Amino acid sequence: KAGDTAAEYRRRYLANIGGELAAQLVEGEPCPVCGNTHHPDPAKRTDSSVSKEDYDKKEAEARKLKDIWDKAAEEKKNEEQKHRQVEAEKTEADRECATAAAQYEEASKNLIEGITDLAALNLRMEELRETNERYGAAVKKAEEELGAAKADLNRFESVHEKDLEEIESAKGSITALKEDLAKKLEMSEFGSVEEAKSALMDENAKNELLSRVSEYNNSCSENEKAIKDKTDELQEKADPDPALFDERQAQITSEVRKYSEEATKRKQIHDRLSQKSKALTIKWQEYSANIDRAEADFKFAKALRGDTGLGLQRYVLAIKFDQIISEANRMLERVHNGRYRLVRTDERGTGNKTGLELKVRDSRSTGVPERDIRMLSGGEKFLVSLALSIGMSSVAQHSGVRIDALFIDEGFGTLDDSSIDDAMSILQEVRSGNGTIGIISHVKLLEETITPQLNVVKTNRGNYVEMA
Repeated sequence: KAGDTAAEYRRRYLANIGGELAAQLVEGEPCPVCGNTHHPDPAKRTDSSVSKEDYDKKEAEARKLKDIWDKAAEEKKNEEQKHRQVEAEKTEADRECATAAAQYEEASKNLIEGITDLAALNLRMEELRETNERYGAAVKKAEEELGAAKADLNRFESVHEKDLEEIESAKGSITALKEDLAKKLEMSEFGSVEEAKSALMDENAKNELLSRVSEYNNSCSENEKAIKDKTDELQEKADPDPALFDERQAQITSEVRKYSEEATKRKQIHDRLSQKSKALTIKWQEYSANIDRAEADFKFAKALRGDTGLGLQRYVLAIKFDQIISEANRMLERVHNGRYRLVRTDERGTGNKTGLELKVRDSRSTGVPERDIRMLSGGEKFLVSLALSIGMSSVAQHSGVRIDALFIDEGFGTLDDSSIDDAMSILQEVRSGNGTIGIISHVKLLEETITPQLNVVKTNRGNYVEMA
């Protein structure tokens, strides 16, 4: 209002400035406008004319009020900024409070039964420490037993090798004996071993045979007598040499006896080695199972003890991280035709990232199968970060944490149109699960495709938000 009043005074002052100047003329002194010293018909002031003093007074009053107004506007701006900062701090505090409440609820679920305070926890930790020491002693003892078992195994392997050599030698002897037996069978009246075995007699048959032998002997005595009689008749004739027949008969009898003894001996060796081989096979299976179990237990014990640099806590974190990576890779299948895939490695990373190091596998990279995540471009990093964030939210919700909204502040400016389409495809899947997606961006393509929108409009009098 003061500004309007000053403007009105300025208009009235300028409209009647002639009368104001005429009121200051003095006869004989030059006019400041035309320079004439005679002023026969000076202008007159009107009822609406305003003096220079009144005009200046109104102008000063308006400027004073304008300064007060500007100062108040500045204070209002500062207070609004403070208010926004306080609102942001309140929002952050609310979020941290909700996170803390969720963490408290989750921690309450994970409380170990019987442990209600720090003293009970320390007592349980002491018990676990003692159990770990006993387990370490057991592992050491298992290692010693494993060493002894390996020594026994080496010794048994050596014996087993010798037994195998004996078996091979016995097989060779058996083969030779079989060949010899075949030759003997060819020379005998029997066609096969079974036929020879079938010729064996029982007790009655043997008695009958003995009777027949006795009769044969009696017959021989009679024949000897007859032969003697014939010999006497053949005194002048040359006798055949029976030594040759006896020598051949003795040779055959000796060979048959040696063959029988050797065959019996080889069969005993074969049976004994077969039993040893079976026993060694059973022991080998037992030792292999014990060795595998001991090595698995020892490996797990070393992991629990932290010898590999990956403790129990990091081991559990790695499992959760693998779940997040799995969800992220499911999202990345929509990006660049599934070109990128995240993998976790147990390599020693920077800081305390051992066992939690993240690398990316690029299907188009032929030289290096896996590379560091920091080697990605800005747009690629944004897409990977987006997939990881959604993967983390999915794992969290599967664990019972409720997440209703996801906000993305900038990041789309580093993407081309194709990458933006891939990112929107990922977000559309999250949105289809009744989730709310909030995007803060200056990218024109997003402004043209996303609804509804909250647009921040800037003016000289301040900023305001309008719904589009």
